[in-house]
Amino acid sequence: MPTINDANGTPMRVRDNGFALNYAVTITMASHAAHSGNAYSLVYNIDPNVVGDFLYIKNSSDMPLRIYNIHGFTTGTAGAITIKTGVTGTPTTGISITPVNSLVGSGNTAEGTFNRNTSAASMALTGGNTYDVLQLQSALTGSQYSFNGEIGIEKNQTFVLTNAVDPTAVMTFVVYFYYHEDVE
Repeated sequence: MPTINDANGTPMRVRDNGFALNYAVTITMASHAAHSGNAYSLVYNIDPNVVGDFLYIKNSSDMPLRIYNIHGFTTGTAGAITIKTGVTGTPTTGISITPVNSLVGSGNTAEGTFNRNTSAASMALTGGNTYDVLQLQSALTGSQYSFNGEIGIEKNQTFVLTNAVDPTAVMTFVVYFYYHEDVE
């Protein structure tokens, strides 16, 4: 009688009633990527009264960069952030941001350009589409925002967060992302 073997060549166990006995573990793709050292976070602060402050991410990995959560909060008054994808061009100035790997000690670094710019004049970006607008209420109402969708960014594609309303208080966003091959 033929058998079905697992990845290690061990024959599958069969119960007395003829049903195959299988064990499975279900975890999120982000957790799976983190196990391999391919998940990251970066912190982006929008300073008070800065016109056009924005975060620029460009993926240079052969694997898609997948943003799976954006967490935001404000220390004072309300604010609004626009998420844009598919923007072309390159910022003319900016401050490099280093994403932090979620697998402590892995030594892996994120592949791409991660840049904070503090002026609309340095943006030098065109086109793209607005994907979402993140609205933060004032800190007095306990405002926090958590984006729980997933945005996939292919190689050489971009993601931009930009303040749509000049904040009068610091707004902080944490962007969580991972790299993972396409699942087919």
